[in-house]
Amino acid sequence: MKTKFVKSLAASALGAGMTGISLYGMNPVGMAAYGAIQGSSLMAVPGIPLFLAAIYMQYGFLNTFKYAIVMFLTTAFIVTAKYMDKGTRQVNPYVAALATALSYGLMECTDVLMEQGNAKRYAVVALSTILVFSMTALFGKLIEIFLGEDRIKYGSKLKRRQEDRNKTEKIAGNYEEKIRLMAESFEKMSRSIDQFGKWQKEGADFSGEAAVINEIWKKKLEENRSAVAMQLKEMSGILKDVTSDSYVFVSLEPGKEQRLRKLLKQKGITLKNMVILNNRRGIDEVNIILKAGKQKVTVKEVAELISSVIGKNVEFRKNAYAVIASEYRTYTFVEEPNFFVLHGAAKRVKDEKEISGDNFTCMELDSGQTLVSVSDGMGHGMKAYKESEVVMDLLEEMMKGGFSEEAAIRLINSVFTIDSDVANPAALDMGIIDMYSGVCDFMKLGAASTFVKRGKWVEAIKSTSLPIGSTGCADIETTSKKLYDGDFVIMMSDGIMESIEEEDKEKTIGEIILGIKEGKPEEMAKEILKKALAHTGREKDDDMTVLVTGIWDKCA
Repeated sequence: MKTKFVKSLAASALGAGMTGISLYGMNPVGMAAYGAIQGSSLMAVPGIPLFLAAIYMQYGFLNTFKYAIVMFLTTAFIVTAKYMDKGTRQVNPYVAALATALSYGLMECTDVLMEQGNAKRYAVVALSTILVFSMTALFGKLIEIFLGEDRIKYGSKLKRRQEDRNKTEKIAGNYEEKIRLMAESFEKMSRSIDQFGKWQKEGADFSGEAAVINEIWKKKLEENRSAVAMQLKEMSGILKDVTSDSYVFVSLEPGKEQRLRKLLKQKGITLKNMVILNNRRGIDEVNIILKAGKQKVTVKEVAELISSVIGKNVEFRKNAYAVIASEYRTYTFVEEPNFFVLHGAAKRVKDEKEISGDNFTCMELDSGQTLVSVSDGMGHGMKAYKESEVVMDLLEEMMKGGFSEEAAIRLINSVFTIDSDVANPAALDMGIIDMYSGVCDFMKLGAASTFVKRGKWVEAIKSTSLPIGSTGCADIETTSKKLYDGDFVIMMSDGIMESIEEEDKEKTIGEIILGIKEGKPEEMAKEILKKALAHTGREKDDDMTVLVTGIWDKCA
């Protein structure tokens, strides 16, 4: 601040000295110097008394009053231009030049008119006005160069930032190419292993019991070889899915970025770099490198500042009340979703002494999606529980890791099929709710029907697919549904459906759901389980789980 004051004072003193350069009794050079200083990011106030004092000594009181009006009009025009440019510290040199020339020309023309001057006098005023415009722009540029003002530096900074962005895009492209080559390698390895058995020469002949044992081992080796080949192929597909995820760099207007820097600085936060990415679903992600000073500022407060500048509500997904660190760290803010969900579940086990073989999850993902899923292990008890738990754990970890839902299911299926002697097939019912659009993608593998309730209307989503681990290639059935404010998604394990004695089980469950008054998801789940049990005349012979998820519009 002290250095800036000294620079401002030095420039003002030099400009005030130029007021002595007269043209037919007029002061174009001094006014040009004044306009250039006002348009720059130097301090404007120190120059005003210096200019007025110099004009008074050179031209007397009346001319001082006249040029004071010119100075006032120039300052008013430039301040208005700065305000219109989102409160920037300086304006374009040509804008400052135009403001100064207009103010000067108007005042001099008025002076000539009052003196009833001739055409020659008006021509001199016109030429001096052009001179004011030219010299103001020239002085503005000189101030930028010699007094270290920010416009040229800022232009260089923008250029460097664009170069950094180009480097980032190039590096990202290189990594995408590496991942693509890796995917092709996995695919080639898969084909090689799959064909390996066909290239092998037939071994020695065995007879009797040895032949039977040899045949068993050959079959087992073939199964394992096929399973490994299948996993490599799935890995290849997953890596290709990763490379297909595209991001587009979004350019933020320089004025907006400067405004954000200013707002953050007021809270003691330094912004080092900022990049906005638009992902394949059209959602903006703001990646920003920040560090805080002595003042404690939460990421929620930063999110509010970013939202006010870019014109979109953004949020920090991990912990909104975390404090900005005192060293540089990267923070990612994501466009705020349009919907939110609540869920509730109800469970009963076949034998009260045992653990349920069903597992479920409802988890918000960093991608702005919500995963809802129910897995029904084969049979009941601890073994069924462990199998469905493995499915849920793997599914959660892969979805958190950014895998697509289909890639995650294919990989889980390969885990179950590689050792078929240990793991039994497990039913999987899952839905991915997009919290921005409200669209839910349902994927079912051997699962019971899912129901969507909207007011007095209920729809059943059925499936005839096989459970996970039944075949080498996952049998995925996919259905997409647009969900609206107040809709409920009801998932359940086979135990609920099988407990219904009526022939049309989906119809009966639909009537049960339709008869329940809308309320909290947990209360709905308990009521569905209770009424479903009332429709069976026998003891329950399987585990039962109901998961209810409600979706609501934030703006409704």
